[in-house]
Amino acid sequence: MIKSYHPRQKQLQSLIEKLSIPQDAPINWSLLDLALTHPTFSATGNYDQLEFVGDAVVRLASSELLWENYPHLHVGEFAAIRSVLVSDRSLAKIAESYNWSRYLLVAKSAISDKAGRESRLADSFEAVLGALYLSTH
Repeated sequence: MIKSYHPRQKQLQSLIEKLSIPQDAPINWSLLDLALTHPTFSATGNYDQLEFVGDAVVRLASSELLWENYPHLHVGEFAAIRSVLVSDRSLAKIAESYNWSRYLLVAKSAISDKAGRESRLADSFEAVLGALYLSTH
């Protein structure tokens, strides 16, 4: 774990602990910070690209989970179940269970947008998974 007294670094380390990621895991802290930065907070450095990678990570992980645990299902059934697993609603619920809003940097104007909350949580959750994946490669 990186020893730092910078408030953001401590906040990111707290999230990593909540996610039960080992302290010696390779973490690109800059990518993790970027993954938790909403476009309203920074137009040039935000989670948009990492969300793209994270979306692929979530789809792959859920596909593998389904294939290993339900080998008797047909491809159409896999696709239907996976679409629920990787939906904004499901990912936002997972993010909420970790008090995700505490870690997400969002402009005050966007925080008041309650309709976009689910999407922000899901998108940043995917971005974090993308950042963690890229940290190991």
